[in-house]
Amino acid sequence: MSEIRVNKLKNEAGSGAVELTEGASIPTGKNLTGAGGISITGNIITTGTLTYEDVTSIDSVGLITARSGLEVGAAGVGGTVSALGHVEFVGVTTIGLGLTLADNVRAKFGNAGDLEIYHSGSESHIQEQGTGGLILNSSVTTIKNGSDTETIARFTENGGVDLNFDNSTKLATTNTGAVVTGIATASDFVIGVG
Repeated sequence: MSEIRVNKLKNEAGSGAVELTEGASIPTGKNLTGAGGISITGNIITTGTLTYEDVTSIDSVGLITARSGLEVGAAGVGGTVSALGHVEFVGVTTIGLGLTLADNVRAKFGNAGDLEIYHSGSESHIQEQGTGGLILNSSVTTIKNGSDTETIARFTENGGVDLNFDNSTKLATTNTGAVVTGIATASDFVIGVG
């Protein structure tokens, strides 16, 4: 593949065309100019820094390789992708088509990663390892089967708790106590006064 070695690349107003042969070099302090743009079919190798000024977008058809990482914003203030593939963003990250994590890769939440959600390969886990407990906030919380066709339990705000067997409520709490549908079996049964 042909190469053009450039010590300084600058786009400024000019006219005419310049043809460089394979392996040609531009002397230090000289500029490569082109009013209608510069088209290079080979590689560009620069010994210094290639600076883009007043560029609103970069259109890359192929792969961009950033060997030392990638910084977004001044000195990576907005975000950083390290050379090892670690990604850190300061703002909100929106993922439009979904997020996939392999087995045993844990999504961690909290400063110390106290809450973990992961799939072990055979089971799914929501694991709280912090000093507090796991709290679910909802006006109605429903636990269903894997195929989403049966309700196992339902917890209703200012209502009650329904525990089901095969999608049929067998124990329901009410404002006065509990209702059992079917046979209730106990090893001991004590009735209080009255």
